[in-house]
Amino acid sequence: MGPSPRGDVEPLENLVKFGSLGGRWSSGGGRRFEMGASFAVTLAKGRALKFISHHDLARTFERMLRRSGLPYELTKGYHKRPRISFSPALPLGLTSNCEVAVISLREPLDPEEVKRRLSEQAPRGLKIVKVERDGDKWKWLFAQDLWAEYVLNVEFKGAPRMDPYKIASEIEGSAEVVVSSPKGEGVNIRPGIASLEVLSRDGRRARFRAVLQVVGKRTVGPFELLKAIEDLGGPTESAHICRIRFLRFPEVAERGDER
Repeated sequence: MGPSPRGDVEPLENLVKFGSLGGRWSSGGGRRFEMGASFAVTLAKGRALKFISHHDLARTFERMLRRSGLPYELTKGYHKRPRISFSPALPLGLTSNCEVAVISLREPLDPEEVKRRLSEQAPRGLKIVKVERDGDKWKWLFAQDLWAEYVLNVEFKGAPRMDPYKIASEIEGSAEVVVSSPKGEGVNIRPGIASLEVLSRDGRRARFRAVLQVVGKRTVGPFELLKAIEDLGGPTESAHICRIRFLRFPEVAERGDER
């Protein structure tokens, strides 16, 4: 197995490929990966940690796991580390209720015990939301086509030039939504926006809900969407953006049955 691209967290696809998450390929009619003592840990990253990078978050979680006393499995090679894989990186400046770490333990402990031990080591701003015995359901989180739901709490510097409800309608109804890239080039972000709506409005404040592509050919960052909102409504005084959940398909947002 080759080295991890990030150096400390091994990609989940490698773990599955080499059958090293404590499972095995079954014999018989087809290949089926059977999970052993593998757990999906859902993390909430609060405002105190919103400027902590994904790399630093991974290292923090690794230290939590080491100090918890849990019987974690190690990667292979000379520089062995706890076997962990994370959901797609959260951009700096955002909070989240749905970050996921997949860990592999040598013993089939109770999920509540795993949650308790990890929570005792968590720093301020990082909360263990839940721990689940992992089955096949985590696989879609690491697919080539992944979406996420965000809530954007925006405060404009003055009265918005365009009503927030009209902003959402304008963006959703347009074939192209062009914003400037860091290089100054125009980028059409509309294909990566599955939906945009206003949840509430109070004077200069507006609360938007958006479903954006996180992994795939049409990925859109929430700050790119914020730029499109500012282009129509005017500059903002502040904006707090939270990732609420991951979605396998954008239409699932209406059913509410994804992580």
